[in-house]
Amino acid sequence: MNVESFKIIYKDRVLNPIDMNPDFSMNDFENDYTWIQKPKFLDLTFVDEDGEVACIHDETFMFKFVRK
Repeated sequence: MNVESFKIIYKDRVLNPIDMNPDFSMNDFENDYTWIQKPKFLDLTFVDEDGEVACIHDETFMFKFVRK
């Protein structure tokens, strides 16, 4: 999922994302009768302060998305 048009705030750090993958593996689809499913975890690939590619796997509520 392309998220390059966003800045992402994670634990008071502003990240420049490259890619994001939602993780639905912990969702209980059988007991949830809604059509909209929200991921419980995100895998975020980004460029860190040193210019290196890094990845974070954490719960979705830890990430805030701000349009550039």
